[in-house]
Amino acid sequence: MTGWLVGLPVPLLIIFAPSWGWVVFANVLLGINQGLCWSTTVIMMIDLVGPARRGLAMGLNEAAGYGALSLAAIAAGYLAATYALRPQPFLLGIGFALAGLLLSLFFVRESHGHARHEAAVLAQQARHPQPRRCRPPLFPLLSHKPPPSKTSSCSPPGRTARSSA
Repeated sequence: MTGWLVGLPVPLLIIFAPSWGWVVFANVLLGINQGLCWSTTVIMMIDLVGPARRGLAMGLNEAAGYGALSLAAIAAGYLAATYALRPQPFLLGIGFALAGLLLSLFFVRESHGHARHEAAVLAQQARHPQPRRCRPPLFPLLSHKPPPSKTSSCSPPGRTARSSA
């Protein structure tokens, strides 16, 4: 919520900026907004998807974010070319900030419960470790070299299964 509240005045500061100092101050507020909102989004997404799908979630988050950014840039450029440099393109920013604030207020829920659950599961796994699954090294499988023997796939580096006994 704080990030969206900090971001609300940014478009207005730019629309009514009498000097570059106002624009610089608006960019400082925008940086705080992005730091709080984007970081919180990433943390909540990591909490919600769990350890197995974190990479996929981060990739989808980045793709959606930059996709939306490019569409907003196209829309702002169209508004600036059709109407004027100020205020029309920045009206989108007011809409985005209000939408983010309202969506966060009414629909976004805290993800602490998911993080606590994952921590409890990981703590239990640490108390009762499962046997390690053996996987052969990936590089030799994908290179032109012959695959490693199955007996050495779980040995520490530099040792084979026969020499470690």
